[in-house]
Amino acid sequence: LVPGHIENVAGKVWTTEAAVRAESVLVGLVVEGKGKGNVVLNQVTDFNLALQAFEQRMGKESGTEWKLSDEQVRAAQNILLHPDTYQGIQGEAGTGKTVALALVRDVAEQQGWIVQGMATAASAAAELQESSGLPSMTVARFQADRVRNIEIAEREVEHPDDAGIDRGR
Repeated sequence: LVPGHIENVAGKVWTTEAAVRAESVLVGLVVEGKGKGNVVLNQVTDFNLALQAFEQRMGKESGTEWKLSDEQVRAAQNILLHPDTYQGIQGEAGTGKTVALALVRDVAEQQGWIVQGMATAASAAAELQESSGLPSMTVARFQADRVRNIEIAEREVEHPDDAGIDRGR
């Protein structure tokens, strides 16, 4: 264990060197993904049409008039129209984050995107998946899987015959 630091937390906190490295990798990915132009929707008008269709569908399913709050709309709009590769929503429990993400998932999947939910804790990832329908995992699991997949791809490139790749021979 190594000493850690959390802003506004009094007392000692501890972490592992692996956790520090993983967080550093995550920060690097976020910085690298800034402004990459990976937008799901290009126009606010496209977003407004998608929002209207989502609210109508949810209203039919629930049998009541159904509308996202202004905060939920802003969160979904920011994710769907923002050019950064990684997006996040942070908020208190019960504020409607998962409903906003359900809209994001619907729109992004309709546009051919693969949407992955992530949370810092396993219980939060499970709740996110349950309530939004987003396949979800912890940030740590995402990073571990990413590293493992990169290592597998590198081995396949370096040693294609050992990787079971059929080269038509």
